[in-house]
Amino acid sequence: MASAESSTTVVYDSLIQPLKAEIAELKSKLKTYKEQKDQVKELLLADPTNERVLKLEADILAAIASSEQLIGEKWNSVKQLEESKYTTGVICEAKYEDGSWHAARIEEVLPRIEENEVRKYFVSFIGWNTAAECSLHHLRPFRPPPVDRLCEGAPCKAVLPSTGCFADALIEYPTEKNTVWVTFKGQNNS
Repeated sequence: MASAESSTTVVYDSLIQPLKAEIAELKSKLKTYKEQKDQVKELLLADPTNERVLKLEADILAAIASSEQLIGEKWNSVKQLEESKYTTGVICEAKYEDGSWHAARIEEVLPRIEENEVRKYFVSFIGWNTAAECSLHHLRPFRPPPVDRLCEGAPCKAVLPSTGCFADALIEYPTEKNTVWVTFKGQNNS
């Protein structure tokens, strides 16, 4: 049941994961540099004019500044890639106010008020007739149910056309398009 959205997610994830690994490695190095800086400070307390130690301190401070800058740049790249996955019309999952995840459609990508502000999205929850404003941290790629669960007679929730809300249903049969025909419990429509 591969979709364009799920394959796009794989592409984005294949770009994001190496960046996150590089960030983790830089953070590890940064921790080491900061520990070395503390050791050098100890040495300078004993001999504040030692030129070799002063040069070492300058080199370590430069490494710290460079590492922090690289970490910031890489995080900005990750953020841009993650944001670009979610555009108007994309079906995803969004966290509802009770903390549960539900299928949602992005209705609008909201403009930032400030440059460093976390991107916000206006989403409508599919089958619930509700909408909400969500931050990037409350969105994730849509995860369709496994195909093996879409079998004849399996209970499910489906969007009832007359209400636009989820209702209890039974799967009649799967189609060639990886969708299913359902019968709504207590209803006369499929």
